[in-house]
This record gives sequence, C-alpha cells and structure tokens, in this order.
Amino acid sequence: MEVSFDSPLRSRFVPRFDRFCSSKSNITSSWIQTYFSHLRLHDKPFFLAFEKLRIQQSPTAAHFSQRGRPHLSPKRTLNMIRKCEMLSSSSLESFVSPSDTAWTAMVPHPERSDLPMFPTCLEWVLHNQRQGGSWGEPGRRPTIHSLTETLACMVALKVWKVGATNVHKGLDFIHANTEKLLVIKRHDDGGHPLRWFAIVFPGMIELAVANGLDVFPGGFPEVVRDIFVERQKILETWEEEQLSQKGYHPPLETYLEALPITSFEVERVLKEYQSQDGSLFQSPSATARAYIISGDDRCMHYLQSMVRRCAHGAVPHVYPVDEELVKLCVVDHLERLGLADHFADDIEHALHEVYRFTHTRAAIFYLFIYC
Repeated sequence: MEVSFDSPLRSRFVPRFDRFCSSKSNITSSWIQTYFSHLRLHDKPFFLAFEKLRIQQSPTAAHFSQRGRPHLSPKRTLNMIRKCEMLSSSSLESFVSPSDTAWTAMVPHPERSDLPMFPTCLEWVLHNQRQGGSWGEPGRRPTIHSLTETLACMVALKVWKVGATNVHKGLDFIHANTEKLLVIKRHDDGGHPLRWFAIVFPGMIELAVANGLDVFPGGFPEVVRDIFVERQKILETWEEEQLSQKGYHPPLETYLEALPITSFEVERVLKEYQSQDGSLFQSPSATARAYIISGDDRCMHYLQSMVRRCAHGAVPHVYPVDEELVKLCVVDHLERLGLADHFADDIEHALHEVYRFTHTRAAIFYLFIYC
C-alpha cells in the first residue's frame, strides 16, 4: 500500500498514532503508519474503510521485496535486539503518551472516588514535565502536540488537587506558545488545521476550563477561535461526509476523550465499538473517558491490565503494543539517533520482514471481504 508522509491515510486510519509520529519525516514513519493501518482493520470502522482501499506496493517496499531478502532468522533477530537494547527498549516506556497517561491518571478508584485508581500514572505526570512547562517528548521543540498533551496533564493534576507549581508552569507555557505554534502550523498546513487537532484541542480547552483552569484569561486569541469554528464544521458535516463517500474518516468516537458529553451516548459507543479486550480503539484515553462516564467493568479491566505492564505509570498511545511495531520503533529510534548506518543490514531485513507480514495480512482481509 502506498503511503507517503502526506498521505490522507494517516488522517483516515491512524489519527491517534499519527500524533506519535507525525513530527518525523523519515521512511520509518511511513512504515509505522502503514503497519498501524493494518492493525486497525480488525475494528468495525476499519473493516468498512478497507473496502475503499486498493492494495498497492510502495516504491520503498518494492525495493526491499525485489532484492529477495530472506526473513530475519532467530539468530539475526537476537543479534539485532542485543545491539539495540542499550539504545531502545521494547517495553511500553518507548511509546509513552503524556495525554493517555494523564487520562488514565484521571480515573477514580471504584471504591474511593476521592483517590486515583492509578496513582503511578499521576506520579508520572507530576515528575515528567519538561523544563519549559510543557509535557511531551524530551529533546524536541514544542509542537501543537505539546499543547494538547500539556492541557491533558494539567487537567489530571487539577482533578486530584496536586502539582500546583506544575500547573502554573503549564499555564505559562500555554500562554506563551499557543498563538505562535498555531500560526506556524496554520502556515505549514495552508490555513487548514489537522482534523484530529481541530477536534482534540478545543475539547481539551473546554475540559481545562471546566476544571477551573484559566487557560486564556484575556479571552481566546483569534487563531484559537478559528480552531473552534473548524471543530464545529467537522461535527456538523461528519455524518454527511460519510454518507456522500467523499472520503473515509474514522468515527467521531475515535476522539471520545475530547468530544462534548452531549455529542455521544456512552452506552451506544460501548455497544458498537468496544473490543474484546474491553478497550475502545485500543486507546487508553478514549477507554478511560468511557470508564469515567459509565463505570464499565470491561473498560476497567483493560486499563488495569495495561497499567500493570506500564513501567512507572507511563501509558502508551495505543495498547496492546504489537511485536512488529516494537521492531519498527527500534529502527525508528536508531534513525533518530543518527545510528542507522551502523545497522543498515539489520534495518533492511527488519523492514522487509514487516512489509511481508503487513501485506500478507492485508491480502487475508481482502479475501475475507471480497471472496
């Protein structure tokens, strides 16, 4: 399947994971996006979307395929893991999401509603604020992702009445950087905000205000008001776009954590989209929001199972994390560190292996639907 960095596939199928890798413009990001599009196919909305796809082989994938590289042998896989283990981890710490960690931290204890169910997640939020006041990936310049992640983390601290200093620093970051980051992003995107951001950012502002945070004491800047207007357009035209087949978009419930409470019925959402593992879209944040509203036992069990595997309360963007995704993120980590040249053969083998795996899976889904 051809997936370029600017492909609409990322906004159609991987809005949540896109936040994890949209700031990366290298080959691995496209591979991760390709793979995640297939991971999502087992959910009902992605089965429907699959009918709109045509399986095409990307130039990069063809390059690896035409060379006829063999699969990674157990020995070579082990060697690669040993080489990379000092640089990256296959634990969930490699996939930490401040927003999803914050939402998990907001979940109250079922028997003591004045206490968090997952105090380790709250501790992670408290102790992982960046020096500039934001939350996000260390060592990178703030982006629009930093805005939504910082808002979510501040709300989590405000809910449990802790971290007043952290909240103050977070508000300083929001006040100093929101307009600048939004203007830069609007220029880069030709005046149109990313769909996921136009939904999530206003929702997180509303949640922050509802919890007593004075996000914009002087009123909303014009560029922020424009985002709210864009969200309203999306909410009003979403169903119409689906019916007119102008392009597939995942259901609005994909962004459940940011939707106004009046825009959905949680019982219907659970009935239609809850997976066997109890999650909604394998999203910790969406599942946490659903549990906070409904108290659904299956949501709770999913969250408990996930947090047990999360070192130090650091929650990933998506759970469970797949073995193939771990391989890709090890490769991605090597490339971001500038060490890819030292592992060229291993990286090429790994990409070929994942390409073959994902296209085999795509073919199976194609046969299942059409034959």
